[in-house]
Amino acid sequence: MTQSAVRIDSHVHLWTIGQHGQSWPTPDLAQIYRDFLPEDLLSLIADQNIEQVILVQSQPTTDDTEYLLDIAANNDAVLGVVGWCDLAADDVGPQLDRYRARGPLVGVRPMLQAIAPSDWIAGDELRAGLDEVEKRDLVFDALVDLRHLDALATMKASRPALRMVIDHGAKPAIGDQALFEDWRCAMARLAGLPNVYCKLSGLLTEAPTGATAGDLRPYVDVLLAIFGPEKLLWGSDWPVLTLSSNYGDWLSMAKDLCHNISPSSQNEIFGDTAWKLYAAKAVT
Repeated sequence: MTQSAVRIDSHVHLWTIGQHGQSWPTPDLAQIYRDFLPEDLLSLIADQNIEQVILVQSQPTTDDTEYLLDIAANNDAVLGVVGWCDLAADDVGPQLDRYRARGPLVGVRPMLQAIAPSDWIAGDELRAGLDEVEKRDLVFDALVDLRHLDALATMKASRPALRMVIDHGAKPAIGDQALFEDWRCAMARLAGLPNVYCKLSGLLTEAPTGATAGDLRPYVDVLLAIFGPEKLLWGSDWPVLTLSSNYGDWLSMAKDLCHNISPSSQNEIFGDTAWKLYAAKAVT
């Protein structure tokens, strides 16, 4: 399969309630408090002509990452896994190597949105762990919101070679005009740094119920302008997506939001950028 032929969903989760270190979602999130299994995902993406996916950790545990790696190692539709690792631990390098021996680890995602303080990622105690990530040319997936962006930029400015992708457009507060310019400026600063990418994902979850493409358009237009399609990659954030929409509707909305750019640029967002960012490590 060539780069230009593939359609990739850069951000999906799988979990089994009560297994593999699962602690989220919790029962109050009734719509997603159930098992989401590989067969569910494969049926869904086949219906939408998505050929490959990136599995992303949803739990801050090694069990969850190992579970995803086992799935990926036995399924050609999974391009790679973005796993979890305690970046402050003494054994980050060996842990990453154990993961890579098990399956196609392509990135690491600490759950920054749940970690206090908000500038944790710029702390000295993470330098050695980030060195190990960078040494292996793994992608750093940043699960962040506006609170974290200054510290994230500080960390990234000191590591120009580290490949980083900002998940879910940094979770902007869709419709909150008071925060829009702060978000835009912080994202523009990050986009100006080398090797920084952004996922066009998760935006509906941050929007009021019933949000339309028009509600998302100002945010998507900013991302297109500051990152360009060569550094944007579409993701569903399924099954979290189902709290606000469904797979097909979000895919159609995202395509509509990108309809004013060239077909080749659309190809970048809906497959080529994810291939460029993740696939080189997945196939080695």
